[in-house]
Amino acid sequence: MAKQLTFIGNIDDIIKPKGGTTRRSPKREKSEPVVYDCNTCGLSKTCKKAKIRRFGNGSKSILLVTLCPGRTEDKFGIPLIGESGSFTKEMFSINGFNLDDDCERTNVVRCYPGKDNRGRDKSPTPTQIKCCDQYLRRDIHEVKPKLIICLGTHAITSILGSTGIRSTNATTLHGKVIPSIELGCWVGCLFNPSFFIHREKSKEPIHDKLIFAYDLANILGTIGKPLPCTPTDDGNVMVKDVVEAIDAIDSYCDIDRPTTFDFECTTLEPDTDGAKILSVSITDKYEMAHFIPVSAINDVTGKMFFNEQEQALVLNALKKFIKSNTPKVVQNFYMEELWCRKFLGCEINNFIHDTMVSSHVVGYSNKGCTSLGFQALELTGQEYKGEVDRGNLVEESLQKLCTYNCLDSRHQINAYNYQAKILSEDRRLNDFNSLFTRGLKVLANLKERGIRIDVKMMETLNKEYGDEGVTCVELIRQLDSVKTIENHLGKDFNPNSPPQLQNLIYGEFKVEKTRERQTPTGQGSTDGEILKGIAEGTENQELKTVLGLIRRIKKCAEVKKKITEYKRVIHSDGRIHSTFWLNTADSFRSSSTKPNSQNAYKHDPELRKFRRIFLPDLGEILIEGDFKSMEVRTITMASGAKELIRYAVESVDPHKYWAGKIFKKLIEDITADEKYSSKNGFVFPSIYGSMPQAIAKYFGGKFSVDYIKSIQDEFWAELPEVREWQIKTINDYYQNGYIEGMSGCRIRGPLTIFQLFNLPIQGPAFHIFLDAFARIDEFMVSNKFKSKAINEIHDAGVFSAHPSEVDDVIALSTEIMVSKRFDWMGDVPLAVDWEIGENWYDMEPYNKPQLIV
Repeated sequence: MAKQLTFIGNIDDIIKPKGGTTRRSPKREKSEPVVYDCNTCGLSKTCKKAKIRRFGNGSKSILLVTLCPGRTEDKFGIPLIGESGSFTKEMFSINGFNLDDDCERTNVVRCYPGKDNRGRDKSPTPTQIKCCDQYLRRDIHEVKPKLIICLGTHAITSILGSTGIRSTNATTLHGKVIPSIELGCWVGCLFNPSFFIHREKSKEPIHDKLIFAYDLANILGTIGKPLPCTPTDDGNVMVKDVVEAIDAIDSYCDIDRPTTFDFECTTLEPDTDGAKILSVSITDKYEMAHFIPVSAINDVTGKMFFNEQEQALVLNALKKFIKSNTPKVVQNFYMEELWCRKFLGCEINNFIHDTMVSSHVVGYSNKGCTSLGFQALELTGQEYKGEVDRGNLVEESLQKLCTYNCLDSRHQINAYNYQAKILSEDRRLNDFNSLFTRGLKVLANLKERGIRIDVKMMETLNKEYGDEGVTCVELIRQLDSVKTIENHLGKDFNPNSPPQLQNLIYGEFKVEKTRERQTPTGQGSTDGEILKGIAEGTENQELKTVLGLIRRIKKCAEVKKKITEYKRVIHSDGRIHSTFWLNTADSFRSSSTKPNSQNAYKHDPELRKFRRIFLPDLGEILIEGDFKSMEVRTITMASGAKELIRYAVESVDPHKYWAGKIFKKLIEDITADEKYSSKNGFVFPSIYGSMPQAIAKYFGGKFSVDYIKSIQDEFWAELPEVREWQIKTINDYYQNGYIEGMSGCRIRGPLTIFQLFNLPIQGPAFHIFLDAFARIDEFMVSNKFKSKAINEIHDAGVFSAHPSEVDDVIALSTEIMVSKRFDWMGDVPLAVDWEIGENWYDMEPYNKPQLIV
């Protein structure tokens, strides 16, 4: 028989401040500190059941923490009941646990916050959360749990917010378990049950509540496991003698054990003024690391610890180590590789593993969890990144620098050991990780080479769009409707202010605020595409004029913002040096930052001219090789659809083919706009789960839903294998809680229907390109080509080519790109389109015959 459930004692009497309850004075002076208590909060005066206490028997020493009571909890005075409680009980039962008997449960905020003006349960304010924090801490102190399970972002933040984790949202951390040294227990992170309950009630056809069960199973697996031991300073060996430093470095040369090293530097970028290597730490074991203060300051003398001659000897020893055959592990390959190139004059030899990228791979796309600080916290419970000012390490004491540097390399080797064990047990995942590891070299080369920027053209565009933006603002302020708004506001109308735009469009012009035109908070949307749709559907000429001017103002502002971004990151060499990341995208494609050189208005016919600022090296020409219909061909590989294979073999453009069906025209008569509409409005939406209603809406009412359905029925009749692939993908997702792409990448849920079909296609399409791009670059470097790769855009590579090598670069690249490298590619032929030009905008097709296999 189950134990009788009991309320755990009233703690109000225990926590009262000395001298009685502290009350907030309504006439408190501004300097008086806020007292975070029930009087400040006020919720206890408006709810039915005030100060709901924790509930449950807790036989397994598990404490569940959720945000606050809902209306059901407020009615019965018990936390986590109603729909959320039933859901959670079911998920615990699936994992062999009884929610009531095995757990106690409590809230971050103990009182019901009430309903909003739309009749939905409100979330508590940050102040209300602070007011209840003392009670949550008291619950933890009294229960002394072995495991805390946080349900939702607010609960996660309340428990782990002080740890320095960059993002404590449930989307990032769900399924993760953190050993908390401070609380003396494990802390598991889950979505709030309401997330999945709302998904089941929505139009979203994916009901993936078992994601919660999978995450819970991982968290419950820590029960009975001891917390890990954190590394101590005893293992940090500071080497102050130059001879001993050289001997220590030499001891790591040509050993067969994976070894990590980590530089601490004065700046992030090696080409920045004043850039120096302050210190380096090296280790092949978690228990200890050697610290060598290369150019760090001696606390006693106030001068560099090693003189210039000694530094040269240490750097020479480091160069020997970097060039040795010792297998090397780093966290963030670009950082260590580019510093080695700049200050040691060599590349990392026998590089085998990047713990940052591999964390993304083995974490099944837990974006945001790849930093070394997070990995250290997750694996050991240690928080150390905040112990120094990472932006000003040169001012830190030698001892602090030693501790920090050594912990970096020790945590790196620990992360490697953890990741290597997972990879050794899963061949497909290991093969995929190896692909990413190999691809890092070419992406580092892109960053080092950079892209030459036409600053004069950038200024021309900046003035052009700046002047037009000013003119449009002047014109819009001359309109009667806008003058009315200005008279009401008592100030000039600001077309970049969403509230003022909402007032103008949905107030003054009384545009209907349909569901499609609403923001998540119920306000009228001012998104550019929404405004375009309103303009196309109205007969009010003044409204059309207003919306047209607003869209131009937005476009001008967007270009100026992009130019400002680029100005900030142009180096002294006149180039941008973007960083290409393999540890951020859910799809396991690459991403680019500072600046994002992949996202340069490819699909906007007007703004494409921004690409004029991208130049080849002096005396060279720009060429771009782009996989032809790569996304469709990857879908063909995944599904084996016979008709799609025929398209590829016979060079049939699938988007023109279906545009012909939709617009009832011959393929040769299809316009570029019709092809674009077919591609983005029908073909891909159909494959990625869109229904006829959504597709008909895309075409703006030109075609009825019934007509689109008839075309879509024909589409599925011709491509039944794609439909079978969709069904299999859904079944695999339900069974595993993630989707495995053909290349071995694993994409965790929860996913929308679009993500479910799109992400496992985007990823492998890029992986084919990455493998080819890495081999092209390696061949060109080893054969001393003057030409070089300078940019990549997921399935396209951009080269700065010497005129004498254009044909060779194109022939070589095409041969490598179309060759079959993976069994999962099947017999789907690949093809490459080439363009050539003096900048990235003024490009012309390169029409010489190409190799197609």
